[in-house]
Amino acid sequence: MKVNAGDYYVRFQRLAASGDIPIQDKDNKEAVFREATAKVESLKSQISSSEKQVLASGLQLQQAGVLFEQSKRSLLESKAEVAKAQAAQIQPDIAMSISRSLDSKIDQAQAKLSLARLRLSNTLIRAPQSGIISKRTAQLGLTINSRSPFLSITPLDLDNVWVVANLREDQLDHTRVGQAVYVRVDAIPEKVFLCWVESISGGTGSAFSLFPPDNATGNFTRIVQRLPVRLRFFDKENMDSRIRPGMSCKIQIDTNKKVKQSESQW
Repeated sequence: MKVNAGDYYVRFQRLAASGDIPIQDKDNKEAVFREATAKVESLKSQISSSEKQVLASGLQLQQAGVLFEQSKRSLLESKAEVAKAQAAQIQPDIAMSISRSLDSKIDQAQAKLSLARLRLSNTLIRAPQSGIISKRTAQLGLTINSRSPFLSITPLDLDNVWVVANLREDQLDHTRVGQAVYVRVDAIPEKVFLCWVESISGGTGSAFSLFPPDNATGNFTRIVQRLPVRLRFFDKENMDSRIRPGMSCKIQIDTNKKVKQSESQW
């Protein structure tokens, strides 16, 4: 606005000097220019005053924030003093009741901790011995009930492996506990294992069957019976873990060689 009025004033001043327009028109434009200049100066003064007011308001705001924080701290300190005063006025029986309540909560927490440890221990089942797992029915995420079989462990230690020889009756005339036995496993034909007669069964296999035969009924046909004889390994090392339960083998009992002493006689 001031620039436009100034341009008009300069133009009219030149025209008035050349006599193209009356001097009155030049004076009017000069008055307009001076009025615009005065308005600009007034606006500048107002802007400067507003800026000073803004700065003053900012300082007042900062001072108010500082006072607010001080008041807040004072309020917190007052509340703390009140709490201390109230705590000092608590009666002994109330303090004792609070102590009992805390003890009860501690006992409950310890009981929950013991129960959690028990449940955690129930998630781990320790095998009684090492070996190969067979017939596993348990799956991931399955809950196992007590006394429910879910897998079988085949031990590979020869201390827990033996041979059961089902000998005929006519083969037991000179068989005694403690005699040396030579065992050849069909799956390991290159090695002969040294064993000894550990025990002889107290009855034939048919006598301990689910339905033992009764020879007093019907026609009787004489059948040669067999008695289980347990043979224990001397060597405690399972040959590359190749001996497994259920394998077939051939045995030879040396009735003239006794490697173990036993008081029992068959």
